Amino acid sequence: MKRFRFKVTGVLILFQTVLAQGQKPLYKDPKQPVETRVKDLLSRMTPGGEVLAVFHDSRRSGPCS
Repeated sequence: MKRFRFKVTGVLILFQTVLAQGQKPLYKDPKQPVETRVKDLLSRMTPGGEVLAVFHDSRRSGPCS
């Protein structure tokens, strides 16, 4: 019985993952208002990613760095 539950749970998780990948994130949708896109993007970023985005100096780094 436990193996059956494990298989069913695995299938449900896989199904949910496939469905989530089919949806376009709001921050990539140009039809959405900028405020909505920014909120969605920030909710997906890690604290470390937010720090790097704030302190990134684009003048010192080029496309190859």
